Amino acid sequence: MHFGVLYHEYQVPQWALRYVDYQAFKKLLKASRYQDVYETLPPELAKVEQFYSSQSRELFDRASEKGQSNYSEPGKHVEHLQELLRALQSLYWFGYVNYVAFRRILKKLSIYHDEAPTFQRRLEDQSFVRQVECLERLRTLEALSMDLEKSWVRTPSPELVEEATPDLNDTSGWSAKEYAALRGHWRLMKAEVETESSTESGSASKSTGQVLPPGPSWLSDKAREIDRTQGHILVNLGASNSRKKTPAIDLAGLPCFGQHGLRRYTGYALKIGVVGGSDSGQLIFLPMLEDLTNLPIIFSTQNPGEAKLMFRLFRVQDYREPLADHVGSGVAILSTLRQRLATKHETLIRDHTIPILGKDTLDMIGSVTFSFQIVTPLAHPVIPSVATYGFWKDNSGTEIVGHRGSGANNTKQINLQIGENTIQSFLSAVTSGAACVEFDVQLTKDLVPVIFHDFLVMDTGGDVPLHSLTCDQFMHLNKIQSLNGAAKLGNSLRQRSRSQSEDRVNNREIEQLRQRMRYTEEGLRNEVKGNLRGFSIHEPATKLEELLTRLPETIAFNLEMKYPMLWEAEDRNMDYFALELNLFVDTVLNMIYRLGGNRSITFSSFSPEICILLALKQQAYPILFISKAGSVPTGDVRAGSLQQAIHFAKAWGLAGIVMLSDVFVLCPRLLRYAKSKGLVCGSYGDLNDDPKCAKIQADAGLDAIMVNKVRLIKQTLSEAA
Repeated sequence: MHFGVLYHEYQVPQWALRYVDYQAFKKLLKASRYQDVYETLPPELAKVEQFYSSQSRELFDRASEKGQSNYSEPGKHVEHLQELLRALQSLYWFGYVNYVAFRRILKKLSIYHDEAPTFQRRLEDQSFVRQVECLERLRTLEALSMDLEKSWVRTPSPELVEEATPDLNDTSGWSAKEYAALRGHWRLMKAEVETESSTESGSASKSTGQVLPPGPSWLSDKAREIDRTQGHILVNLGASNSRKKTPAIDLAGLPCFGQHGLRRYTGYALKIGVVGGSDSGQLIFLPMLEDLTNLPIIFSTQNPGEAKLMFRLFRVQDYREPLADHVGSGVAILSTLRQRLATKHETLIRDHTIPILGKDTLDMIGSVTFSFQIVTPLAHPVIPSVATYGFWKDNSGTEIVGHRGSGANNTKQINLQIGENTIQSFLSAVTSGAACVEFDVQLTKDLVPVIFHDFLVMDTGGDVPLHSLTCDQFMHLNKIQSLNGAAKLGNSLRQRSRSQSEDRVNNREIEQLRQRMRYTEEGLRNEVKGNLRGFSIHEPATKLEELLTRLPETIAFNLEMKYPMLWEAEDRNMDYFALELNLFVDTVLNMIYRLGGNRSITFSSFSPEICILLALKQQAYPILFISKAGSVPTGDVRAGSLQQAIHFAKAWGLAGIVMLSDVFVLCPRLLRYAKSKGLVCGSYGDLNDDPKCAKIQADAGLDAIMVNKVRLIKQTLSEAA
């Protein structure tokens, strides 16, 4: 990860102007103005040291008062103590980030200027580099804070949602509704959707051309910097499942802190590396003051599946030599942690916790929780050398995307429905005005990509995952619904006489199928499978190969890679395993490379892992990240809000995002905000079939709208244009 790109992310926001101007120095170095760099360093150093000294004097005095106070009423003082702790941690972090910035500048300058070593010695004498007293104060207050919290039970504050004023703007022009929608606080946002979408939102989208104030600086595109000929290991510290409150690092076993442990672990560092790898590893200073969910540590290796990760803990006494005091270590053997439950499968549980053993005693002094993802290189004889275009067009209005073709099947709809995810449905969507058709791709047990939405196949009468059926078995279940199909399946079913009504025969078989699905997981939720005779015009199930060879190349594809996430398996009582990710992605990509031709193809997925693998394996086809925008507790930070979706898409160089439309209908300015980050923006959901809601989003600049009522929305947007 590049320090310069993330420099503003590392800063304490309220002290941003007090940091060394790292970007200015980079420009001078790039222009070979080395003497100017040397002459500018002293005043910058004085600026940082003066600010650190003034802040430290104030905070140290406050720390002395807190440490000597008699806390007879801990509930009255604990919040003030924790506020002081956060301020001291920020000061500590301020000093460290500035030290790293100066050190990197001097490292470059030393090549071209003889006096750089002299300035390096001067730098190391600064108080913001040594930070001895700051660390001592922090450790004292952290231990005191732990004692106080044991004797104090926090009283919950009133519900913020009830206190919020939805339409009140702050000084930056943001409203409470927009903050709630951006961050995935669904209760506050949803309370306003119906009234906003029917009254105010229509005018709000035109009331101002103002784009929301810019957010923080965005992350670099890792995908463009990675060698795709090698394998990779992506490591994230902390639990990827946010439903579990597991700390990334637990050092409660450190003897020097006894039973209290250490709240923030200030003064420690963790180094992560691959055993025997060429990479020197990644050093992370504790505490981690930033969210690293979208910043995995990436290791490149020829054989990632057999790699071993080494976690080494250091106590930092001097930041000039952070690795001098080795405290303990832990090793993770990745091949055993992947927990393969069946051939070609992997677990959906990606979080792992390993012990950290003391260097001398081998006693357990703590633990590290992390998740990892193996990425193997894609091997294909013919890889497109030129990136293809997406189905959207710049400045051409909102493109209509047919959801599962001409629309997802729904028992609530009274209009005629063609079976979803079928060739006839795709052709119908294009005839009705869709610029692109969206469909779901999954793999069968024998690795055949088929077009099917549900993870579980209800036709079996049980909760059977699609990946446990062969392609022939899956197609056979679909054929049962065909006219006279039941009478043609073999000797087990008696041939019907011609005098008997074919419709009556078929209807009886279909009713038996419905009864068989009654006690499946979806059946108990009163959900009906798509392409079911009696609710839609049944059409034969199809495979990806058939779509690529039978549909004209002029029809653009939005190919959703359907892969279960852990929260979906938990909520639907599914097994916690699926096909191995690399196998799934490689199988589909190989078929696309072989048969895609000149067709416009865009990949999309709800699964962050799928999006990451697609980004790391290829650059020929654009990728869209789909998110529920916080409407359900996904258990994955990346999938929890519009804000996180933007972060994730920018971090991995994705083309854009597709959000649940409620967010953009309620707060159209958020759509412009997302687009200002250079992302293509699409939406999906029930509101998209409402002409008023579709128009609100189109007026705000939506690039693509996924709909079930293709003809209606196409007509609405054409008339508005």
